[in-house]
Amino acid sequence: MMVFQIMTAVAMGCVQFFVLMGEEIGWMGFLFPKLEKMCGMNLAILFTGIIRGLWHMVMLMGNDDFAKNLITLILTNIVGGCLLVLLTKKSGSVVPASVFHALSNTLPGDSCLKFLFNKLGKTVCSFVAFIILLYGLAFL
Repeated sequence: MMVFQIMTAVAMGCVQFFVLMGEEIGWMGFLFPKLEKMCGMNLAILFTGIIRGLWHMVMLMGNDDFAKNLITLILTNIVGGCLLVLLTKKSGSVVPASVFHALSNTLPGDSCLKFLFNKLGKTVCSFVAFIILLYGLAFL
């Protein structure tokens, strides 16, 4: 059973990578550089995070606590944006940002976070998974 879950997570991550490549081309390859030229890196990260959070708010439709989860989603996108900018600038490519985005989307569905995912919801678990990934990347 665990092998199937791992294979499913890997397959989902691969599919998400290709889907999210288009998203990261838009966010990190187009929007962020334009905003950075207009208002500097810090404000560009802030504005890109807010726009990304609002873009993804459709995931929260029908949620009991829409406002709180929207704020969490926007904050997650702002904090995550810092890492995505670092990955994109260091590599000169949106590929690492796409890989990270796919990982952060895939981890909450993994069996190790299944309990939290079912109890707390995707937004909170995405944030927890994101923090775990940040700590992991800090040690690379």
